[in-house]
Amino acid sequence: TTTVTKTIQIGRSAADGFDFIADPQTMPRWAIHNVKAIRTLEGGRWEMETPRGKATLVPATSVRQASSITISSTRARVSGG
Repeated sequence: TTTVTKTIQIGRSAADGFDFIADPQTMPRWAIHNVKAIRTLEGGRWEMETPRGKATLVPATSVRQASSITISSTRARVSGG
């Protein structure tokens, strides 16, 4: 198993970065290899178009930190596809 971690610096506050990443609607802009399109469904769920087909995203509650951002893809349940 190979793991790759990539780091970038963004000229915005951690809060601004978190708000952008935490909004499922922005996923096609930053998860460009995994999410081709996304639309809202009922009950806070999202339908995503992925390279493997359609999937449903059910966001989990996240914690917002003032000085840094930690995003974990395991914080969301994905089904389908």
